[in-house]
Amino acid sequence: MIRLPNRVETSMSARFFHHAVAGTLATAILGTVSACGSPQSGNEPAASLEATPVEPVEVVPVEPEYVPTAEELAAQAAAEANTAWERAATMIVESQPGERPYVEIISLMEQVLQHDPGLSDAWFNIGLMRYEQGDREGAAEAYRRAGELNPQYARGLSNLAFMQLEDGDIQGALATIQECLGRRESEPGCNINLSMLYRSTQVPPEGGDGTPDGAAIQRLRYGLLEDIDAEAYTQMAEIYQGIGQIELARLVCENAAQQGIVSASLYNRLGLLALEQEEVLRAYEAFRLAAELDPQYIDAFLNMGAMAFSFRDYPTAAGAFEHALLIRDDADIRLSFGAALRGLEMYDEAQAQYDQVLGSNPDNLSALYNVAVLQQEGRQDYALACSTYKRFLSNPSASGHESFEDVTRRLNNLFELASAMADFGEMDPAVVPACDPSLP
Repeated sequence: MIRLPNRVETSMSARFFHHAVAGTLATAILGTVSACGSPQSGNEPAASLEATPVEPVEVVPVEPEYVPTAEELAAQAAAEANTAWERAATMIVESQPGERPYVEIISLMEQVLQHDPGLSDAWFNIGLMRYEQGDREGAAEAYRRAGELNPQYARGLSNLAFMQLEDGDIQGALATIQECLGRRESEPGCNINLSMLYRSTQVPPEGGDGTPDGAAIQRLRYGLLEDIDAEAYTQMAEIYQGIGQIELARLVCENAAQQGIVSASLYNRLGLLALEQEEVLRAYEAFRLAAELDPQYIDAFLNMGAMAFSFRDYPTAAGAFEHALLIRDDADIRLSFGAALRGLEMYDEAQAQYDQVLGSNPDNLSALYNVAVLQQEGRQDYALACSTYKRFLSNPSASGHESFEDVTRRLNNLFELASAMADFGEMDPAVVPACDPSLP
């Protein structure tokens, strides 16, 4: 709040009094008969009323109302706008996309704009909030408004280009990126978007060594000239990893961390690099930190869940996959969650996950594989497991699936096991034909 200056106390030199006027009763009451006693004579003197002086009353002077100056009012408005900005920023930091109090945040940003209508950052944040709500038209309008107010402002164009890329409008995005870089060549977002286009080979590379990766790296370096941008560092590390420069990629990530960058995507990339260097524990810790930094960063949860599953840490794996499902309902994630539940011997719950996938796609080979493994290893229902393996192998696409060889091996092993145990009377003979690979 603005602290107003001390008021100057004023005093009144004069005192105000009420004055009473003395007087007598001018009229005598004549001819009045009393109920008791004799009548009064008209010659009797009239009673007189002697005046009683009134004590003077002091009136407390009224202090005039204080009127702030124009400078004080402006300072107070600026302070209120700053408070609104900080409240909105806190709400954004302390919430997740899709769960933010969007109406209140946008209202606070509009309050800031009432004080400073030309503040491009406020329009940019309004655009971001509208984008998260799915209002792409409103977001684009706000991003454009941010750029119209300030010829040097490029952030809105960066996000606008990203939306165009999402829509598959490559040429439109390229035009927006070029306008963005014309305003500010070191704008991180625009350089990142252009590097993505170079790497996708959808735009001929310019600069660097002439290759898509070389041109992309040069654009990312431009993006790091003035700003420390986590995404630019992460993209650069990904490129170096992709061309086999693992140590250089790791150095990029570590350099970013030394500069104080705390980013889920950066730690996730560090985890992938550690895995490539077979530093399993370091990789797991990096994925865990990434998930902790951003509960909406799904890649970190998937990587953490996969590693926990490989360690047979099924509770952690199940928790990671279940959280990932809340972010994105995906068949592969649901199957991974089911596998973790199977590891916890929660067979009915695991079967429910598989059934949900098969309900949407009865020919999902990964789901059939997981169901068969559950029937074989969890429930020891070998006849049903063999039947499901055969259903897998009968699919025309089975030979191209990653589990094809494992399914073939499991079915053959179960047939040999069932044949041997049936000969010794330790297994129902009906299981043998169910597992016979030569029979339908």
